[in-house]
Amino acid sequence: MENDHNGNTRFNFDAKVSAYDLAATYMSPWEKAIKESNPLGIMCSYNMVNGKPTCGNPESYNILKEWGYEGYITSDTDSCESIYDSKKGHGYVKTGEEATALCLQGSTDIDSGHGLLSTYNRYLESGVQNGVIDRELVDKALYNSYKMRMRLGLFDGKKTKQNAYTRISTDVVQQESHVQASLNAARKTMTLLKNDKKILPFTKGKVVAVIGESSNSGEDILGNYVGPICPGPNRKKTFNCVATIFDMVKKLNEQGTVNSISGQTLLVDNVNDVDQALDAANQADYVVLTISNAVREIGGGEAYDRMNLTVGNAQLNLIKKVLDVGKPTAIVMINGGVISLDEGIIEHQNANSILNAWMPGQHGALAVAETLFGDNNPGGKMPVTMYKNSYIHEVDFLNISMQAGPGRSYRYFTGEPIFPFGHGLSYTTFSMSIESTSSCVVNKPSDECKFRIKTTNTGHRLGDEVVMVFFKPTHVDGQQQASLAGTPVLMKQLIDFKRITLAPGSSRDLVFDVKGHQLGLIDEDGNRVLQKSAFDIIFSRGFYEEGLQIRVPIKVNTEKQHMLSPFNHKWW
Repeated sequence: MENDHNGNTRFNFDAKVSAYDLAATYMSPWEKAIKESNPLGIMCSYNMVNGKPTCGNPESYNILKEWGYEGYITSDTDSCESIYDSKKGHGYVKTGEEATALCLQGSTDIDSGHGLLSTYNRYLESGVQNGVIDRELVDKALYNSYKMRMRLGLFDGKKTKQNAYTRISTDVVQQESHVQASLNAARKTMTLLKNDKKILPFTKGKVVAVIGESSNSGEDILGNYVGPICPGPNRKKTFNCVATIFDMVKKLNEQGTVNSISGQTLLVDNVNDVDQALDAANQADYVVLTISNAVREIGGGEAYDRMNLTVGNAQLNLIKKVLDVGKPTAIVMINGGVISLDEGIIEHQNANSILNAWMPGQHGALAVAETLFGDNNPGGKMPVTMYKNSYIHEVDFLNISMQAGPGRSYRYFTGEPIFPFGHGLSYTTFSMSIESTSSCVVNKPSDECKFRIKTTNTGHRLGDEVVMVFFKPTHVDGQQQASLAGTPVLMKQLIDFKRITLAPGSSRDLVFDVKGHQLGLIDEDGNRVLQKSAFDIIFSRGFYEEGLQIRVPIKVNTEKQHMLSPFNHKWW
């Protein structure tokens, strides 16, 4: 939330979050990232959570310490200002000295941004002199800030032994291994949502019309929060070194030939030029039709909020009219946040193929073109739920509860999505089987159940498949209910996944170990506990079609409740 919404902005909003939602949803990714990846820098935000500023809440830092965090904390651009600025921020305290003290108590080591006008720069010295700020907190913040600079070798003199960071040459920029890593990541993210009538892949060497928003933009495929990418005067942002989707479709298409005649690639990237787009579509054998929310006014971004889940009327009008032409068409989505496709698109009889390319990065245009022409077989799965555009009218977005309205995410959403979490198709086909569907029992957190899933490429080309493992509570504490007392019903929860590449006709056994502690549930106080209960373990290749799931019952047969992780830091 960037701009004013009923008096709320990102600078003054107070998010009211239950202990259950904090533990089950909002804190869980942070805990996993800190424990498994050991990050050394975290940024706190402007807003408050349950009545306390995020940059000035000692309990937030205590939680981080409990997880083993040893890095520094920086504010968003002078978030400490919001703590005392009652006009722009939430005015939690009255003075800049008090705000500085509170930020330091919350372990905000660096108050970033605004230079000489930052809150620390203006009020730290006087706050110490006036006894408002504890000098020990200042020393601690200074230590944490400079510790990271020391580790980076920023104070190593020329005569001392330089560390590895100071010996990195500019030759590594755009080195081949980096290019291939970026390209491979883009290839892996290509997510085929629909391919009725096997429209894709296209044949090279034909007349292809590339039409739509972002189809000829290098900037849009990078995302909407990037700095200078290509060399330019005075550090001006330029993107002319980034190939566009049109560039790469043209390059690959015109490598193919038909009757010794090279392919032809047409471009219409002005969404208001409907007549030219229809003319190009009528000339074409195939149409690549882009839909994009890369522009901040549509898709949101720094200083911009999203007002809906769809795109502007000009794009929708163009897309529908081009689809009406009836040529074999692949809709290519360029998006960060989800675009709803229910505004007359998904229902259109000619919307047979949909490829979600996301914002695929510097070499993403090549990955898109390779996928359209079959040089890359898509294997991505939806990491989010695609809601209908009407969803925005069913949920109060100032209500942070994951269960508000029809619910948020695949874990709580009770409605019918356009495309669900985990969905994604391929140009080949797969089957999945299990050795045994007999029930398994665990008695304590360290117990485990081992499952062997055989996955086979039953098609005619090399391809990737992702097998996901979910648990779904069915009985809790001997009762036919799917949740602990006072907590919402959890639809299902992802606990593991594996992605594999299989040649045609080949198979691989994937072994999944489901441990007792993974079956812990969050109680209403935010504690993760393991107690007598029953679950379905769901092995899935996607949730959009029947026959893509295997269910196995599993029981937790314990006479006592095991406390897996207590929630000890409630501050409200």
